[in-house]
Amino acid sequence: MKIENENIPQSVTLAVVGDENRHKRYEELTFMDDFMFGKIMSDKQNCKRFLEILLHIDPDTEIADPTAQSSVRVSPNAKSITVDIRTHDSLNDYDLEAQKQPHANLPKRARYYQAMMDIDFLAPGKDYMELRNNYIIFICLHDLFHKGLPIYTFRNRCDEDTSVELNDRTTKIFLNASKCDIIKDKELKAFMEYVKTGRTADDYTEIINDLVQKARENPTWKREYMDAMMDAVHQQREMREAEKKGERNARLETARRMLSRGKATTQEIAEDTGLTVEEIEQLR
Repeated sequence: MKIENENIPQSVTLAVVGDENRHKRYEELTFMDDFMFGKIMSDKQNCKRFLEILLHIDPDTEIADPTAQSSVRVSPNAKSITVDIRTHDSLNDYDLEAQKQPHANLPKRARYYQAMMDIDFLAPGKDYMELRNNYIIFICLHDLFHKGLPIYTFRNRCDEDTSVELNDRTTKIFLNASKCDIIKDKELKAFMEYVKTGRTADDYTEIINDLVQKARENPTWKREYMDAMMDAVHQQREMREAEKKGERNARLETARRMLSRGKATTQEIAEDTGLTVEEIEQLR
């Protein structure tokens, strides 16, 4: 299986990825960074091959063109979600997430994603039985559940008799790259070893790695990444300014309440609120 550079989708708009305190240079991006993950896995062949390896879907299954960083908002008052990779076939919905950090909110995030995707699919008037099987898949670098398993698969079962499944057709899978050495399936093991180390071990990981190298040399994608990074910097700056403004307004309101009670001195109010004595005097 050979995929040339021109076969990588050129029209995907993606979010910026950052390390802990800085944004990565484009040339530093790896497969597990959101931007690169979206570019590589939005290729239908790559995405389908992963689903074949993990879920053993039929090779003849036709999946929809994967979309990267697709947003879902079902209500103006509801929190929207942004899915790393989303695709489906005639029976199943798939959400693929590349997760570098072991955030404790991932289980509830998986719950919310599954619900939002179902709501987005089921139009008014449709029967509940028309819901597709739903797979939320997190490809993680860390062991979120600290049980030493390379794969954690969750389905809804009866507490009183675990042989009884709810049969709501929802599945949440957390892959743990830190334990890739004990994965029994040869192809899945090779993929997760690549996720962990960047080393290739079979044809599929060779293809992915080759596409990552080519992507790093793509000037269009580099400009796209830089533009997105600048947008993210501006958004972060605006958020910080809004937070500072909100904090200052809260301090001013506290100072006004303390002044109205008349029980604290200017110096005491300044110490409690972090405002200056001059600012307190102006409020008087």
